[in-house]
Amino acid sequence: MINTFRLNPVEYLTVTAARRNIAADVASIIRIHAFLEQWGLINYQIDPKTKPSLVGPQYTGHFQIILDTPDGLKPFIPQGAKIVKHEQSPETDYTDEVKTAVITEESIAKDPLNLTLRKNTFDSTHDALSFGNGDRATSVQNKSFTCSVTGNDSTDVRYHNLKTKGYISARAFKEGHFGSNFTSADFVRLEKLSKNNIASKWTDQETLLLLEGIEMFEDNWDKISAHVGSKTKEQCITKFIQLPIEDKYLVRSIAHVKKQDTTTKSTTDSTNESVIKTIKFLIKNLDGDLASRDFLENDEDFQKAVKLTVGSLVGGAQAEQQNLKQESTDLLKNLVDLEISKIEHKLSKISLLEKQLNQEKAELAQQRKDVVLDRLALKKQAVDVPENPEVGSQLAEEAVAIASKAPRVSVIATKPIEETIDEDSKDKEAVEKAEEVVPVSQSSPEEFQYWKL
Repeated sequence: MINTFRLNPVEYLTVTAARRNIAADVASIIRIHAFLEQWGLINYQIDPKTKPSLVGPQYTGHFQIILDTPDGLKPFIPQGAKIVKHEQSPETDYTDEVKTAVITEESIAKDPLNLTLRKNTFDSTHDALSFGNGDRATSVQNKSFTCSVTGNDSTDVRYHNLKTKGYISARAFKEGHFGSNFTSADFVRLEKLSKNNIASKWTDQETLLLLEGIEMFEDNWDKISAHVGSKTKEQCITKFIQLPIEDKYLVRSIAHVKKQDTTTKSTTDSTNESVIKTIKFLIKNLDGDLASRDFLENDEDFQKAVKLTVGSLVGGAQAEQQNLKQESTDLLKNLVDLEISKIEHKLSKISLLEKQLNQEKAELAQQRKDVVLDRLALKKQAVDVPENPEVGSQLAEEAVAIASKAPRVSVIATKPIEETIDEDSKDKEAVEKAEEVVPVSQSSPEEFQYWKL
């Protein structure tokens, strides 16, 4: 791919041209082509005109179309509207005379709804007024432009990008130092105007920049004049004021404003009537005679009505405040009682646990005492065994019998000898029965199963 580009380095090497000479996966070829182009191994220092252009709508002035229907732009017309063919009236000169027009509903209804969307605003006699300011001595702001690619000064000659609104130098444009998604048709050459040509007439390019700046920055004229670059703030404002506009649009705007004024007056009257009705309703219980009269005619009655109204409102507010305060107090009291009952319940549980703990401590102390007594008795018997062998053999038999029995806690107490003998015999019988029991794995091995998790 690199060798193919070096055969003709002034021509842009496309992915399609690379696919003709390489038998490989299309996705792999596209990735390799993008990698080589990104790092400057191919498609560098070429003529910008040889770059493939993106398919899209053409530049349309101070706005850019990003989506377009196959049939082109279509004006929005409400459903059921009557379409009237409108012919442009001949232009007339502006005069200082003030003309008044009688606005009626019939004249407004005559205006068509399908107004012209695209119109050559600058091909008219009105340009004579806007372009006739060449005799004014004005000073232009010294604005410098920097190339967004190389960083060099490009004030004298620069190329304006119509898509990104940026600037690049003439050298960067000639060498093609811009993104692959742009073409040479996306850039407009701009040159710095000399000081003798500052007060010259507005060109179409400057007017488009003015409209574009107004759309971007609205009423920030400093930024708008900086966007134009060759005109001052005052010149931009003057040019915008002198731009032509249809008078019928102004007539419709004036009619809309008058209609809003009438609506505002009617709304104010209805608001006053509602306020008077509210005052009469509030003072009806306090002074029925005053509420039945028209107190607007007498200042004393009006002041009295206002005082009674304010007093009733204040009294009602205080009563409502007392009710809210009483409700808040009751809720707070119930909350405190509930918290106290919860604490008492927890304390009762704690006291019960404390009682059980003391009982367990007492049992443990008794068991410790029994263990000490058992040790003393065992030590005494161990001392007596060498002297009496018979007693030793008897104790050994008893120890074997006790060891074969299940472990249990014995409490030493003063019992009759007969009861002790009966308990020993019962324990021996239980041990013999336990020895006779056969496990299930031996008695019925076919039914026995190991326990598994």
